[in-house]
Amino acid sequence: MALVLAAGGTLFAVRAFQRVRPAPRLADQPRVVETASIGVRPAAMAVTQEAVWVVTSEDRTLRRLHPVSGEVVDEIPLPDSLGPPGGVAAWRGSIWVQTGFASGPPEVSPAVVRIDPTSKVLTTLPLDRGEHAGVTLGAGALWSANSETGVVSRRDLSTGEVTATAQGPIPPVALAFGEEAVWSLGRGRGDVVPPLPGTIARIEARTASATVSTQAGLSPADLAVREGAAWVVDPAGRSVLRIDTETVTITEEIPVPGVPSQISAGRTGVWALDTSSGILFRIDPDRTRITGSVKVG
Repeated sequence: MALVLAAGGTLFAVRAFQRVRPAPRLADQPRVVETASIGVRPAAMAVTQEAVWVVTSEDRTLRRLHPVSGEVVDEIPLPDSLGPPGGVAAWRGSIWVQTGFASGPPEVSPAVVRIDPTSKVLTTLPLDRGEHAGVTLGAGALWSANSETGVVSRRDLSTGEVTATAQGPIPPVALAFGEEAVWSLGRGRGDVVPPLPGTIARIEARTASATVSTQAGLSPADLAVREGAAWVVDPAGRSVLRIDTETVTITEEIPVPGVPSQISAGRTGVWALDTSSGILFRIDPDRTRITGSVKVG
């Protein structure tokens, strides 16, 4: 879980959380039950019922782990011509890996690699050079955000070609799909007077048009969307914001004892990670308060 959260803004915003064990009751205190060795410099992971997928930046390899034992059962190397991987997602029977440099040689541009886990066929979908802020999947399309312009692009799943664009916040730090919309999170700017707060924008998937935006904390860093709410983690405000996806307004601000920087939402609640202390906090989405925490190192 910690690795899912620790990948940050470069992580695919689509997280395929499906249970591999019976889900604990929310009243139970979270605890670490198993650990596994997963390679050198793991960058991101995705979880399905059949496997745990981990991509590592050191050797640019996608590893498949058994969901219970944690044993590595398969390894798929990524093309040498691509930059280091930074995100992974499981969607529609394929594994999707985001690669690229935030800065690097001009010949190495960002890309998304689609991998068939059975035949190991790799299809590379190129992105524009500035598209490092985030990638997500939904509504039959690949969505990407330009870290310089804030433009969110809808791309064809087979070719990677842009079919529509919408203006999102600048600079974008995370992208997520949920509630039939794409959500783009902008960091804001603290180096100007007065400081500019972060923003979140809703982009309708059907029309690929930005419809509503609102302020979202002092300096938001990550978001997750699930069941009527966009959850935004704000390290500067030491809080997690609940944003209603219909009205796009903040309905709750949940204080976190630490500096949370990553967030995810799944069947067992909303999870915020404080990477400095290595503590994972669980938030009950119905009561909108912290109900447990666990030290993950």
